[in-house]
Amino acid sequence: MKRFSIRMIVNLAQLLLVFVPVTISCIMLLVNPSGALRSLKVVLPITFGLTIFTIIIQNIMLGGFQEGIRRIIGKLELVEQGDLTVSIEERSIGELNELSSTTGKVVKEFGEMVSDVYLSTSEVTHLINTVTETS
Repeated sequence: MKRFSIRMIVNLAQLLLVFVPVTISCIMLLVNPSGALRSLKVVLPITFGLTIFTIIIQNIMLGGFQEGIRRIIGKLELVEQGDLTVSIEERSIGELNELSSTTGKVVKEFGEMVSDVYLSTSEVTHLINTVTETS
Protein backbone atom coordinates (compact mmCIF):
# COMPACT_ATOMS: atom_id res chain seq x y z
CA MET A 1 0.00 0.00 0.00
CA LYS A 2 1.39 3.37 -1.02
CA ARG A 3 1.67 5.92 1.78
CA PHE A 4 0.30 9.41 1.39
CA SER A 5 2.83 12.17 0.81
CA ILE A 6 3.08 14.95 3.37
CA ARG A 7 1.63 17.39 0.84
CA MET A 8 -1.41 15.18 0.28
CA ILE A 9 -2.01 14.82 4.02
CA VAL A 10 -1.78 18.59 4.60
CA ASN A 11 -4.09 19.31 1.68
CA LEU A 12 -6.66 16.80 2.91
CA ALA A 13 -6.52 18.30 6.40
CA GLN A 14 -7.07 21.79 5.02
CA LEU A 15 -9.91 20.57 2.82
CA LEU A 16 -11.72 18.75 5.61
CA LEU A 17 -11.09 21.15 8.46
CA VAL A 18 -11.24 24.55 6.72
CA PHE A 19 -12.64 24.56 3.19
CA VAL A 20 -15.70 22.36 3.78
CA PRO A 21 -16.91 24.20 6.94
CA VAL A 22 -16.37 27.61 5.35
CA THR A 23 -18.28 26.53 2.24
CA ILE A 24 -21.14 25.19 4.35
CA SER A 25 -21.17 28.41 6.37
CA CYS A 26 -21.37 30.55 3.25
CA ILE A 27 -24.23 28.43 1.90
CA MET A 28 -26.05 28.81 5.22
CA LEU A 29 -25.64 32.59 5.06
CA LEU A 30 -26.94 32.72 1.49
CA VAL A 31 -29.93 30.44 2.14
CA ASN A 32 -31.05 32.11 5.36
CA PRO A 33 -30.35 35.84 5.09
CA SER A 34 -32.64 36.78 8.02
CA GLY A 35 -30.57 34.74 10.43
CA ALA A 36 -27.33 35.77 8.75
CA LEU A 37 -26.01 37.78 11.67
CA ARG A 38 -26.77 35.03 14.17
CA SER A 39 -25.26 32.41 11.86
CA LEU A 40 -22.23 34.59 11.32
CA LYS A 41 -21.67 34.83 15.08
CA VAL A 42 -21.65 31.02 15.25
CA VAL A 43 -19.75 30.35 12.04
CA LEU A 44 -16.81 32.70 12.51
CA PRO A 45 -15.62 31.26 15.86
CA ILE A 46 -16.03 27.72 14.51
CA THR A 47 -14.06 28.59 11.37
CA PHE A 48 -11.37 30.31 13.43
CA GLY A 49 -11.12 27.30 15.77
CA LEU A 50 -10.87 24.84 12.88
CA THR A 51 -8.19 26.99 11.24
CA ILE A 52 -6.11 26.99 14.44
CA PHE A 53 -6.66 23.22 14.79
CA THR A 54 -5.47 22.70 11.20
CA ILE A 55 -2.34 24.74 11.82
CA ILE A 56 -1.56 22.68 14.93
CA ILE A 57 -2.08 19.39 13.05
CA GLN A 58 0.16 20.59 10.20
CA ASN A 59 2.90 21.52 12.64
CA ILE A 60 2.69 18.12 14.36
CA MET A 61 2.94 16.29 11.04
CA LEU A 62 5.77 18.45 9.76
CA GLY A 63 7.56 18.06 13.10
CA GLY A 64 7.55 14.28 12.59
CA PHE A 65 8.89 14.77 9.10
CA GLN A 66 11.64 17.06 10.34
CA GLU A 67 12.58 14.62 13.12
CA GLY A 68 12.95 11.84 10.54
CA ILE A 69 15.17 14.07 8.41
CA ARG A 70 17.30 14.86 11.48
CA ARG A 71 17.75 11.14 12.18
CA ILE A 72 18.86 10.54 8.58
CA ILE A 73 21.29 13.48 8.82
CA GLY A 74 22.68 12.07 12.07
CA LYS A 75 23.30 8.71 10.41
CA LEU A 76 24.95 10.41 7.43
CA GLU A 77 27.24 12.29 9.80
CA LEU A 78 28.32 8.91 11.20
CA VAL A 79 29.06 7.79 7.65
CA GLU A 80 31.03 10.99 7.09
CA GLN A 81 33.13 10.07 10.14
CA GLY A 82 33.89 6.68 8.61
CA ASP A 83 31.23 4.37 10.10
CA LEU A 84 30.04 2.41 7.06
CA THR A 85 28.05 -0.05 9.16
CA VAL A 86 25.21 2.47 9.60
CA SER A 87 21.76 1.29 8.61
CA ILE A 88 19.38 4.05 7.53
CA GLU A 89 15.76 3.07 7.96
CA GLU A 90 12.92 5.56 8.32
CA ARG A 91 9.38 4.36 7.71
CA SER A 92 7.06 7.21 8.60
CA ILE A 93 6.15 9.28 5.54
CA GLY A 94 6.34 8.42 1.85
CA GLU A 95 9.03 10.91 0.86
CA LEU A 96 11.03 10.25 4.00
CA ASN A 97 10.82 6.51 3.40
CA GLU A 98 12.06 6.95 -0.17
CA LEU A 99 14.88 9.27 0.93
CA SER A 100 16.07 6.92 3.66
CA SER A 101 15.84 3.88 1.40
CA THR A 102 17.88 5.53 -1.35
CA THR A 103 20.43 6.93 1.08
CA GLY A 104 20.72 3.55 2.80
CA LYS A 105 21.39 1.86 -0.53
CA VAL A 106 24.08 4.39 -1.40
CA VAL A 107 25.80 3.92 1.97
CA LYS A 108 25.60 0.13 1.65
CA GLU A 109 27.00 0.12 -1.91
CA PHE A 110 29.77 2.53 -0.90
CA GLY A 111 30.67 0.28 2.04
CA GLU A 112 30.78 -2.75 -0.27
CA MET A 113 32.99 -0.85 -2.72
CA VAL A 114 35.39 0.17 0.06
CA SER A 115 35.48 -3.45 1.22
CA ASP A 116 36.26 -4.64 -2.32
CA VAL A 117 39.02 -2.04 -2.68
CA TYR A 118 40.49 -3.12 0.67
CA LEU A 119 40.47 -6.79 -0.40
CA SER A 120 42.03 -5.91 -3.75
CA THR A 121 44.70 -3.84 -2.02
CA SER A 122 45.47 -6.73 0.32
CA GLU A 123 45.78 -9.14 -2.62
CA VAL A 124 48.01 -6.75 -4.56
CA THR A 125 50.19 -6.22 -1.47
CA HIS A 126 50.45 -9.99 -1.03
CA LEU A 127 51.41 -10.44 -4.71
CA ILE A 128 54.03 -7.66 -4.48
CA ASN A 129 55.52 -9.28 -1.38
CA THR A 130 55.55 -12.68 -3.11
CA VAL A 131 57.28 -11.28 -6.20
CA THR A 132 59.77 -9.37 -4.03
CA GLU A 133 60.59 -12.46 -1.96
CA THR A 134 61.06 -14.69 -5.01
CA SER A 135 63.26 -12.24 -6.90
